[in-house]
Amino acid sequence: MRFPVLVSSLLALSLAGCASVKSTEAFYIASTTQAFPPKPKDYPIPILDKMPKQGMESIGRLAFTSEEGFSFIRRSMEHNARRVGADAVYLKKVESQRVRSPYYVPAQTTWMRVPSYRRATVWDGSRRKGHRHRNVVVEDVTSIPVYRPGYWTEDIRTYTTIDSEMLRYKK
Repeated sequence: MRFPVLVSSLLALSLAGCASVKSTEAFYIASTTQAFPPKPKDYPIPILDKMPKQGMESIGRLAFTSEEGFSFIRRSMEHNARRVGADAVYLKKVESQRVRSPYYVPAQTTWMRVPSYRRATVWDGSRRKGHRHRNVVVEDVTSIPVYRPGYWTEDIRTYTTIDSEMLRYKK
């Protein structure tokens, strides 16, 4: 049952192009109709692993999957919390999954320059009778084709899924 959810989350992220924390704003769902003023950029946002027993209420949910790593996910939670006016984030669930992705590296031919030697006859003057010739070795450079066959390999990617709640102090 988790596989379709993971596939749909990965598809949503690939369409969203998660290159910046701003792109994760689409995954925030408000749980209240009330809007709160955003917090300053330097406002510290604690990320909690347990829901506080009292004094805070949930104002929304942020859940998404990314392959950018936990540092990116932490910055995304802080960015979204500040943007919606939350005072803290309760991280309900973190799950990492490694996915193998096989791919084919196509065959290719490249050219490699190598030194080559050949024998040559050098004449002193013209080829008329009485003129001398000598055999010499001439150094040259030539190119030879180098064929590299195609092969299959795999890339292992780690996807991290989070489910979090944005919290605000009760008034």
